[in-house]
Amino acid sequence: MVAVDVLAAGDEEKIKGAGKSIGGSALNAAFALQWQDVNRVFGGYVGRDETGGFIVGELKKIGGNKLPKGGG
Repeated sequence: MVAVDVLAAGDEEKIKGAGKSIGGSALNAAFALQWQDVNRVFGGYVGRDETGGFIVGELKKIGGNKLPKGGG
């Protein structure tokens, strides 16, 4: 997901900030269950590009296990 905050300033729009994050209801639920030591499975694919590398890196940071080989 990419989020951008835009502020209107007269006839111009100025970007206040931008950021990328991973998530979605299924991924969020899988991590909530993991943190409660509940067995769970989440499946998905990521590309072998910059975005895929970002997703895999973020999953590693927050403790995803059995991550795919590849990505980025």
